[in-house]
Amino acid sequence: MMFLSFGGKRISRHLTAHNGTVVAQQVDCAALAIHNLGILHRDLEPRNILWNEERHQVMIIDFERAEI
Repeated sequence: MMFLSFGGKRISRHLTAHNGTVVAQQVDCAALAIHNLGILHRDLEPRNILWNEERHQVMIIDFERAEI
């Protein structure tokens, strides 16, 4: 249940330029990592990205449409 302890919020507002850059870089790295595992998310959009501003970390969620 890592999802519950992550403490992030869905991206539903504008981010600062710095935070937007951090989010974009982390989503890029995460997408590359899951693609390297042979997984295609197929629904990667802001509502499926959690942002923990305190930790400066993202988490990609909702793999319901993912393909392996």
